[in-house]
Amino acid sequence: MMVEESKAEPAAIAKQLASAAEGTVLWAKSVTWPASFTEVLPKALPPLRTDRDTVVYGTCKGDGPVDVQVTAAAASGEQKLAWTIKAATSSDDNNYLPAVVDMARADGGLSLPVLDSADLKAAKKLANMGAHNLSELARQALATGHAADAVRLADAALQQDAKDPQAEAIKRAAQKQLQVARPPACPGSPGWPGRPEAYRPGPRRAPGRRIRGQLQEATGPAVRDGLG
Repeated sequence: MMVEESKAEPAAIAKQLASAAEGTVLWAKSVTWPASFTEVLPKALPPLRTDRDTVVYGTCKGDGPVDVQVTAAAASGEQKLAWTIKAATSSDDNNYLPAVVDMARADGGLSLPVLDSADLKAAKKLANMGAHNLSELARQALATGHAADAVRLADAALQQDAKDPQAEAIKRAAQKQLQVARPPACPGSPGWPGRPEAYRPGPRRAPGRRIRGQLQEATGPAVRDGLG
């Protein structure tokens, strides 16, 4: 797929277009997915081409090698294709893929413009841009005193890019701000660090006696004697 913003050299673009024109197209008649594939999108396997790879998305269980068989129709006749696919190493760099799968579920993957690995890289770039925008919104929320909103936005950014340093820093700062703003626990409450019995109020005294006692503590012996 060619995009208008492509920075490729004209010669490279021409070569890619020539390969697309000369490539063989194979239309899948039947597909046998492994039992560990619990969901595959698009539901109908897109046409296979010899000038590029083909991407499908979904969910699976397990991480062992799996076998895929396809019976396809081509200009030269029916062809049987088979692959043994090894699982790639798990990486935080792939944390944008759940969002791609969710988008594909909307219509069975028919309208999602992700056909090959090059398109998948473009989708990753867009996801990272989205994470950056969420981090910026989190920063603005924190700067305006909305720490709880900053935490939520930073979490959303980290879901798209788990290694986003700005989102991590904003989340830590927002959580610290929330802790500072939280009112202290009352004496005797579960959050109070001391023993509740150490903070029991003493016996109440009449107002007049309390004032006299304060005056006696604040004056010298002569005045105390005068007060009787």
